[in-house]
Amino acid sequence: KSLTADEEPYSSSTASSGTVTAKPASGPSSSSKEIHLLEELFEENSDSMLIELKKVPDQQLGMGIGKRNRGILVTSLQPGSIAAEKLKVADRLMAVNGLPVTDQLSAVTLVKASGERLCLQIARPRNVPTA
Repeated sequence: KSLTADEEPYSSSTASSGTVTAKPASGPSSSSKEIHLLEELFEENSDSMLIELKKVPDQQLGMGIGKRNRGILVTSLQPGSIAAEKLKVADRLMAVNGLPVTDQLSAVTLVKASGERLCLQIARPRNVPTA
């Protein structure tokens, strides 16, 4: 019950960071090329890390997971929660307990099904300020 599935649009500050995306002039694959360029840019500007969370009985993890244009992201954190100690909003979930995250439903299901130890492989954007 501590996880929320959230479908709101993701607001990005990409334009203010000075990033420019080149769009091909025409062609049916122009949007897929743009998406590929954005994914490469995200990977170049992210740090991959393994985060271990220990669940406590009767205490919520306190994180929201949502699908965005960059993948499955941490969309919210409850202040003082287990998740807030090590995760940041905008962390991209790559794997849960060694299993790749392919969509929002699988991410939520894998997190809920994990035992007392939760191991998350994430990609964290380098420009996210620390609290």
